[in-house]
Amino acid sequence: MASRLPGAAGFEEACREIHDACSQPRFLGLLLALRSPSERQQIRATYRATFGEDLAGTLQRVVVANEENELCKLLYLWTLEPADRDAIIAQEAVDGGMTVAGYRVLIEVFTRRKQNQLFFTKQAYQARFRRNLEQDMALKTNGSGEFEESLKVVVKCIHTPSKYYSKVIQIIASAFSLTHF
Repeated sequence: MASRLPGAAGFEEACREIHDACSQPRFLGLLLALRSPSERQQIRATYRATFGEDLAGTLQRVVVANEENELCKLLYLWTLEPADRDAIIAQEAVDGGMTVAGYRVLIEVFTRRKQNQLFFTKQAYQARFRRNLEQDMALKTNGSGEFEESLKVVVKCIHTPSKYYSKVIQIIASAFSLTHF
């Protein structure tokens, strides 16, 4: 028998409905759509305690079975921790041939996350794919695409932000003084 989690009673019925709706992505979306991140994590914990498997793993199997269904993929990504979600999105961008959309995804991840969040994303990438995200990006971006320089700047900024920003401030200050005085 599964162990009960504190406060899980309110989520047990939701977990049963989710379990029964795994083959119905639209209904599954309705069940998960109004949940906050903390509620989704509580549902994941309750689901694991009730059914002995991770909800994200269950949804990943649904994604594999319904590769063309974007809703299945979105629901799967939505149930993951942010670092795991970013790792998967980054991996798809890198392995997708570094298209313009891929560059945009990577720039979004690297510019919208705090330093500690990026640390956890890189760890999640390493754990899931047994590769280093920055090395994968460097291998794929060598000489391809219009966003390569922007992406390199973002990566440099992440590694040494104080050095990067001081250089940018100097450039802006010199440009401002030359054009406005």
